[in-house]
Amino acid sequence: MGHSASLDVSYHPGNLYPSTIIRALLSQGWRANDHGGISHTRAGVDNWESSPLERLDEVLEALDEEWDTGEPVAITLVMEGADTGGIFMFLHENTLSVIANYNRRTLARAGNFTDMSWYIERILPALISLHQEVESVMAREHA
Repeated sequence: MGHSASLDVSYHPGNLYPSTIIRALLSQGWRANDHGGISHTRAGVDNWESSPLERLDEVLEALDEEWDTGEPVAITLVMEGADTGGIFMFLHENTLSVIANYNRRTLARAGNFTDMSWYIERILPALISLHQEVESVMAREHA
């Protein structure tokens, strides 16, 4: 098994559509451009597809529709200018899970361990801009 790193961010009061949070992340410098397309789930988190970049609004609408059925949804986001990102998964009404698998940032003097603060500093402002109170951030790392 390879190295894996993830963050679970719980926020309150929640009850936001994934598209609302994704748009807030986009306004903070994240991009849905995964090698020239939008990588996102369709009909469950095990089914991924790529859509053209110009269909972002349609993709976000489809994610919200799936979310309404109780289905978890996900999209790959990459920080502009950093070429670092991951899979942003919406599993519960008030939890955002981020799998840091896209050119994962590592700590300079800690071997291959992930620089979780890099991700936290670039995710929390989007939630705060939506008047969400961050209740917890849980980081997991498996070397």
